Amino acid sequence: SAVFVAGALREKVLEVTSTLHEQAGAAFSDADRKIAERAEQTSAALLARAEDIARTFEEADRRLHARAEDTSNALLARADDTSSSLLARAHETADQLAARAGEIAGTFDMTDQKLAARAQETA
Repeated sequence: SAVFVAGALREKVLEVTSTLHEQAGAAFSDADRKIAERAEQTSAALLARAEDIARTFEEADRRLHARAEDTSNALLARADDTSSSLLARAHETADQLAARAGEIAGTFDMTDQKLAARAQETA
């Protein structure tokens, strides 16, 4: 009868609908799981990359610090060398001036003695 066929058809539609609902739920659950796995992989990759970047910056900071320290030491050594050179040059100049002053004083003394001797001769 038509009522029996309609009832059977209704049961079949409910069964197919239930199966489709279960398959759709499984498909969404599988998709959710894959999305969650992918999000976790992406998070792990980003964290690893952030750690790499942090290590790179730390290494660059260490190299800059070492280079600044080397430059500072080189500048200090150069300043010491320059200071020593200038001091040696100043002592050398002072010694030359003292020797020249001694020569001039000797010349004045000799001239003074000659003038005194001539003055006595003339007198």
